[in-house]
Amino acid sequence: MYTILALMSREERAEKINEFYRRERRMPTYREIQALLGFRSPNAAYKAVERLVATGTLRKDGNGRLLPPLPSARVHGTVEAG
Repeated sequence: MYTILALMSREERAEKINEFYRRERRMPTYREIQALLGFRSPNAAYKAVERLVATGTLRKDGNGRLLPPLPSARVHGTVEAG
């Protein structure tokens, strides 16, 4: 189990964390991320989160807490203006 989950792409890892947010309405702790992603230690989860933050896939606030994902805007068409 650990090997398969550890080979997830950056997007898949971020999506698992975002799914947790949608389900629980809060961002997961490092221990919860450890379980979500199948790591053996919270340190591995921390390093994975830091890589996701460095690439802009996840965000943190000034206190170092993970921020919820930004809502995505749906485009239903275009409107000519002006």
